[in-house]
Amino acid sequence: MTLKPEHLAEDQRKILRAVALAYRRVMRAPEEPTLTRADAARPAQKRQSEALAAATAEYRRLSPFATGDRLAVAGEVNRMIAAAINVDPKWFWHGPDA
Repeated sequence: MTLKPEHLAEDQRKILRAVALAYRRVMRAPEEPTLTRADAARPAQKRQSEALAAATAEYRRLSPFATGDRLAVAGEVNRMIAAAINVDPKWFWHGPDA
């Protein structure tokens, strides 16, 4: 089952929004120009790692459900990001940073 915001209580939706926006801020940061696809791969992987780290930090800061289990937290953060993207991909990638 795909997680959707309407599956969550209001306080959990606020956490989802903060987690998704933390991820999006890092992913939408300006990129340095590259000449080849190979040159672009490393910075893209680094950006993805940084975005997930920012989203995880936001989840741990806000969620009373954040456990010490790193994999459980990573799974929940990834589900939240996917839920935010699935609701409205155009808004997620191109909407305002509100």
